[in-house]
Amino acid sequence: MQLGGQGAPITPLADWILFNSKQKSTAIINLGGFCNITFLPANCSTNQVQGFDVCCCNLLLNKIARARLGCEYDPNGECAIKGTASPKLVAELTNKLAEQKNASRSLGSGDDLGTFALSIGDSTTTNDLLASAVAAIGACISASTQNAERVYLAGGGVHNRALASAITHTGTTEELGVPIQAREGMAMAILGALSQDGVSITLPQITGREETDSLVGWVQARP
Repeated sequence: MQLGGQGAPITPLADWILFNSKQKSTAIINLGGFCNITFLPANCSTNQVQGFDVCCCNLLLNKIARARLGCEYDPNGECAIKGTASPKLVAELTNKLAEQKNASRSLGSGDDLGTFALSIGDSTTTNDLLASAVAAIGACISASTQNAERVYLAGGGVHNRALASAITHTGTTEELGVPIQAREGMAMAILGALSQDGVSITLPQITGREETDSLVGWVQARP
């Protein structure tokens, strides 16, 4: 951030190491609190890697679950599966999510859209509200994969069967040897190793930082 960037997304370089394909373009979709995507053109170099935040994801669904179900999340998306998406709610939520996508910035505190969703869905059943939110999130994410030939899901949101089925995808990162909830941990380990080797871990075309010959990474003192 000292170099004028946003500091995130931070995982695309690690995704390039883990998932780059010589034959096919690849999108790695992380379904976390927010959704972010790493796009890897076929046989690309690091300066061709793209990465960006898309929209709120689990944060929105979990806020609805806490308010309506009294629990932290909708287990496996069961309530959303039972519901029927409202075209009106889906359209309103999709517009809000598209605003986040088009803002071209890192998403964070205050971007969960939970209050908005609960307000416009106050007369809607919980199952239908969750189904509508899932449909809107899925549509926004599916429209953001840059027509990648391979699209793989990762992150805790994959366990939400309603959400996963709402997104056009090839499979999950499990099929590429990376457990869905281990991807970020593996990415951090890779970035740590790169830092130790003196390799900058963020990409200027993604975070917006200035080009520099200095190391952009972290250093931990020996205990």
